[in-house]
Amino acid sequence: MRFLHTADWHLGKLFGQRYQTEDQRYVLGELLSLAKDESVDAVIIAGDIYDRGVPPAEAVDLMSEMLARFQEMHVPVLYIAGNHDSASRIDFGRSVSDVSAHSGNSLIAMDLLRRVRDYAQVRAGGAITWEVASEALGFFEIDELGLDWMDKKILDALTRTFRGRPVGLTT
Repeated sequence: MRFLHTADWHLGKLFGQRYQTEDQRYVLGELLSLAKDESVDAVIIAGDIYDRGVPPAEAVDLMSEMLARFQEMHVPVLYIAGNHDSASRIDFGRSVSDVSAHSGNSLIAMDLLRRVRDYAQVRAGGAITWEVASEALGFFEIDELGLDWMDKKILDALTRTFRGRPVGLTT
């Protein structure tokens, strides 16, 4: 697998009296291009996503935009809080950036429900109907078994690597 390892984005950085958001947007656009050009399998942000524990709204919007753009590219983003971040605040993107490391049907169902709920809030005024749920699952490319593209990628790697032999996974 190919990882693009990053850290210290410091979104919301104030330099003098000016936020660096537009400069950061440009640099992150270059990062998106690099991820695409190098065909990375995942992006890692090893802390300090934001410059402070309570980032300005434009910084949160930029992070949300980046997560959405990576998701469109089918590149998962793995991130942890740094000493400048608030761990509870950076969890906002969890529903769109999960890497599908689930260990049970109830967790899968909760993840699917969160994704459908989030989709309905943005696209359908919060109403979850059968049609909206179907659209949401299609949007997130989740099949009838509840598997998304990363689940399928992992299963494919396991079947190619182990060729039907025992894998030693515990669920």
